[in-house]
Amino acid sequence: MDGPDRPIHHCCPGWSPNTELLPRLAWKHFFSSASLFKYAHDNGIVAEWLQSDNDAFVDLAVSYVRMHESRFSKNVATLLSLYVGRGELWAKRLVWFMQLVDLKGSREMFDLFLRLIDDTVWKPRS
Repeated sequence: MDGPDRPIHHCCPGWSPNTELLPRLAWKHFFSSASLFKYAHDNGIVAEWLQSDNDAFVDLAVSYVRMHESRFSKNVATLLSLYVGRGELWAKRLVWFMQLVDLKGSREMFDLFLRLIDDTVWKPRS
């Protein structure tokens, strides 16, 4: 059978209605899509994720913004700047985030970096 009536498992090896393949594929696409990041950011979704009480979910949200930092540097820096000085766990997240960031991406990102230094997130080694 060809065309739209053809069962999906013929074109997608491993597909079964009993698997979670489709949600995983959708999440993977969402996670890497710049246009969907813009939508999520502009609608306050990313900010809500960063404010979650679930630490694992917040860690995922920080990974998400890190993935889109190069294209949306100003937006990401603005989101994360709210968490400077918010405790040791946030300090660790922000240090992890800043390790691969392009500080030339935006003035806001560079300012976030300077705030983290002022906040003594990076302590000199003895």
